[in-house]
Amino acid sequence: MKNRGIAVFIIFFLLLCVSCEENTEEDSRETGILTEASQADWTREVEKDCGIKGFGRPIGASEEKLKEKKQQWKITFRIDEQVTQKLIDDYARAVWEACEETNGSRLHNSAGYLYEDADEARRQQEPFDYYIWYYRNGKKEFRVGIFSTDMEDGVPGGIVLKLERWN
Repeated sequence: MKNRGIAVFIIFFLLLCVSCEENTEEDSRETGILTEASQADWTREVEKDCGIKGFGRPIGASEEKLKEKKQQWKITFRIDEQVTQKLIDDYARAVWEACEETNGSRLHNSAGYLYEDADEARRQQEPFDYYIWYYRNGKKEFRVGIFSTDMEDGVPGGIVLKLERWN
C-alpha cells in the first residue's frame, strides 16, 4: 500500500513537471515577449523624424522594409511563422510603450479620447484586428497604425507599422 502511494505521488509530480515545462514557452508569449531590438536603418530614421526611441521588430521577422513618402513611414515586417492576432497585439503593446515614452502621457484616438493603456485601445477598436492611435512629439502630432499585411496590402505573412504626420 505504501509503494502505491509513493507511485501515485511520483506520477502526479511527473505530470505536474511536464505540464509546467509545456507552458513555459506559452507563458513567455503571454507576457508579451514577442519583440526584439532592430538594428535596421529605419529605426534611426523614425527616431529622428518622429521622435520615437526603442522601436523593435516582432520576433520571427525575416525582413524589415521601410517605404517613406512625404511625412509617412510604412515599415513592413515579413514574418516566418503564422501571423496571429496575439502577435499583432503584443507588437502593438511594444510600439505603444515606445510612443507613450515619447509622448510623456497617455495616447489618444482621433476624437481626442485619452486611452488609459494599450488594453483599452485594443478594446475600443475591437473587432477590427488593427490599432490606430495618436501621440505628440513636442508640437508635432503623429498617427500610428499597426495592421496585418493581409489587411493592408492583401498579402498574408507580415505586420505593417505606419506612422504619419497628422498636423
